Amino acid sequence: MKTRSEVLFSQYCESMHYVCKEIPAGSQHGKTADYEVLADDNRIIAEIKELTPDPEDKRQAQELITQGWTSGGGRPGSRVQTAIKRAAPQLKKYRRLGIPLVLVLYDNIVVNGIRPHARNGLLEPSFIDFAMYGLQTEVFKKVPLAQGFALEHSGSGRGGKRQTTETERTYMSAVCVLYENDPSPLFIYSYHNFFAEVPLPFHIFSGPEDRHFRKPGSPNRTPQEWEVVDRGIDT
Repeated sequence: MKTRSEVLFSQYCESMHYVCKEIPAGSQHGKTADYEVLADDNRIIAEIKELTPDPEDKRQAQELITQGWTSGGGRPGSRVQTAIKRAAPQLKKYRRLGIPLVLVLYDNIVVNGIRPHARNGLLEPSFIDFAMYGLQTEVFKKVPLAQGFALEHSGSGRGGKRQTTETERTYMSAVCVLYENDPSPLFIYSYHNFFAEVPLPFHIFSGPEDRHFRKPGSPNRTPQEWEVVDRGIDT
């Protein structure tokens, strides 16, 4: 049975007049990505991952019901990180084809009709950035003083657990987010992998409400920064 995200992605492709073919499980590639998409003259592979409630989400939802408020936290971007890790093996199988390989995320974190987070709150641009390139870090060094020492800021960088680097998951072209905001049509935001071997062309997923984002420079120097791609250019 298809998940809601798979149904909606198929509907989105239909609205864009793309040919969307489900890749059967157990094919020659083993456990595979979900869909092969033919968009005009382009072929892409898409792995669909749906964010669903985990035990922490259920706890927060129950607290919202019983007391009207809840508390929570966690590492920013961790849910996206997990989705990237899970999707990577399925996408990597198609690396040899030399075509764009994308991860499509959809927020379906609902517990008994309650959303413990703002809709798509765990898929906001900064969280996508942290998941792909690591948390922003600030580096300080000790400067000796006559009595004790002082801390001097010596630069910014990226923390660990990054999922896309110069050497890791370069086959992943983009991390995309599928939005369903009634009564508006379905739309997709695509966050391009700075290190992608095969970029996702900007004219794919380019409906009226769709957007493409890319890093304005090296991810190490542009934490939480994305620039919207002009619709008039392409990769």
